[in-house]
Amino acid sequence: MLTALARYQLAIVPVADAEIARWRNRARAIPDPHLRRLTLATLTEEDSNASAAAVFALLAPRSARREAVELLTAWQLMYDLLDTLTEQPSPDPLAAGLRAHRALVASIDPAMPLDEIPAEDGGYLRELAATCRRRLWRLPAAPAIASAAAAEADRCAHAQSHTHAAVLHGDQTALRAWAERDTRWHSSAWWETAAAGISSLAVLALLALAASPRTTPTEAATVANVYGAVCALSTLLDSLVDVTEDETSGNTSYFAHYPTASDAAAGMGQMARASMAAADLLPAAAVHRTIVSGLVAFYLAKLPRSPRADQAQAADSVRAQLGPSVDPALVLLSLRRHGPRPLSQRRARLL
Repeated sequence: MLTALARYQLAIVPVADAEIARWRNRARAIPDPHLRRLTLATLTEEDSNASAAAVFALLAPRSARREAVELLTAWQLMYDLLDTLTEQPSPDPLAAGLRAHRALVASIDPAMPLDEIPAEDGGYLRELAATCRRRLWRLPAAPAIASAAAAEADRCAHAQSHTHAAVLHGDQTALRAWAERDTRWHSSAWWETAAAGISSLAVLALLALAASPRTTPTEAATVANVYGAVCALSTLLDSLVDVTEDETSGNTSYFAHYPTASDAAAGMGQMARASMAAADLLPAAAVHRTIVSGLVAFYLAKLPRSPRADQAQAADSVRAQLGPSVDPALVLLSLRRHGPRPLSQRRARLL
């Protein structure tokens, strides 16, 4: 665990931060002022997501690690930007969301024309997708993971689009119906299935595996099938951190769907246990376990110093399932959060 954390901090984070800075500079050239502000705001507020996404490069061999970091960072930046763009009001938010999110699949599938991606931003989103595709298909196992990764990206597209449409319409009926139809990874609670759908983690794991020539289509399919619990845990933890803000803004809160604080603690604890069990089913199980521990630490480090009682109860339940494995990453991330940020991560001036 400590070796992996050191490798992530010393060899992966600097490359990810440099990529984030490069894309931030590119975003400043977006001609439309509104889209420029949205894009730069997303880069400022969500840059830690892209840096965290690069942890999946631990699955890549050293010779391909830089390429994997650049791919993972760009894909997460694209995902977060689409999340922001599809939160904006629209006459038909579901259709608009599905149209915009085609970029996720186009970034993986070379058969999908890139000119289907909207270019009102001066081609910034299209450039992100093209960069991801180009970097992916330079990796040796891209053909082995492409089908599974494209299917997971399409699932993300539908889950995100339905989630944002539910907020904009003030009605979760279609979101719930979508989750109840989804069979890739299905929980007894529909909101846990929906939470799994909107997470990018399964795609990131698959993209990282493209860097290893030993990856097979069977391994890729296994990752896609078992990462559902990890994806659900990620979204639920994110929702846990934002629960107060979501209550104020009216955003979808997957955490708030649990009937009681005890139900939330039990459900999220079970999801943490299932995530570790999923990691044990995969090749390089120790790396996947480290990633799950790092994921939990990433969100727990974002909790307020004095969390609400329901937040604290759920966080304690999740942490109890992982035991001491989460502590080193939690200490490191807490120091990064509360200490001075690197220059490349400081607030960008919104032009």
